[in-house]
Amino acid sequence: MQGSFSSLAEFAALRGAFRTYLGTICPREAERLFVALNEAVNNALVHGNKEDVGKQVRVRVEERRGAVVIKVRDEGEGFAHRTVAVSEDDWQEDGRGLFIIRQYTDGVKFNVKGNEIVISTLIRTE
Repeated sequence: MQGSFSSLAEFAALRGAFRTYLGTICPREAERLFVALNEAVNNALVHGNKEDVGKQVRVRVEERRGAVVIKVRDEGEGFAHRTVAVSEDDWQEDGRGLFIIRQYTDGVKFNVKGNEIVISTLIRTE
């Protein structure tokens, strides 16, 4: 499943479909992945595209060899993902989203530019 949008309001129209799709392909992991997806989208819209409605965020969710893979790409300049601080402090705004994504998934990668995150989680059957 995939979609593109330029604002949180536009994403809201697709949220239910993404949630349903995740529930279909990985019922046990769906809620955690949905939270991670929301965090990644929020980061892409706010930090990546800087809330510029002229820029798109693209999301792709797919099942691949026993795992769910989520790609979120924005049209921003990217960021230095290797050096960004990840906060475990619930009150700290910067870095909290990345912390949540890492806690709720099995793998997180970024492209070199830093404007695409790839989130993956194994589908558990037991």
